[in-house]
Parts: sequence; C-alpha cells; structure tokens
Amino acid sequence: MDENTFIDKANTLLDALCETLEAQGIDVEQEDGVVTVTLDNGKQFIINRHLPMKQLWLSSPFSGASHYTYHAEDDVWRNTRPPNDTLKERLLKELEDNP
Repeated sequence: MDENTFIDKANTLLDALCETLEAQGIDVEQEDGVVTVTLDNGKQFIINRHLPMKQLWLSSPFSGASHYTYHAEDDVWRNTRPPNDTLKERLLKELEDNP
C-alpha cells in the first residue's frame, strides 16, 4: 500500500470512529492523524497513524498497546496479534466494558 492510500484508509476509519463516539457522548479529539478519547474518569485511549509501518496503533488504559494493519479483502484494520480483532471491535468493547 502506498503512503497516500494508507493515509486515506486510516483517516476514513479515524473519522468514522470519531463520529460514532461523539454520537455516544464520548469526549473525542482528532488532530493530524491522532485521535484522543477521554473517559469521564480521565483515562485516555490514543489512536494514531504509524506511517513507517503503515499501521494504526492503539494505546489503551486497559489492555495496553496494539497494532493494526489494513486488510483490503474485508476492508478492516485487524490486530497484528491474537485475537486478531479489528480496531473498531477492540475500542468499542473496551469502552463498553469500562464505562
């Protein structure tokens, strides 16, 4: 995947995540490929583009760090390690489990 395609695909997901979370009343900020999700208790999730690896990285206050690569066949960003969940699945599950 070339750099421009990576940035486009990453931004598409980041924008969609922000819209979903904002609709749920969750505090979200997005700036230059970095999304910060702040919970009422002050804990934060950070999602950012990592251009050299062409991955999205998630830093979670609950599960730590995870890395996601784009899979064109099913148009998702999938975890590079088991359980191979998607970024959206992981983030939404952790938010649901830790209100």
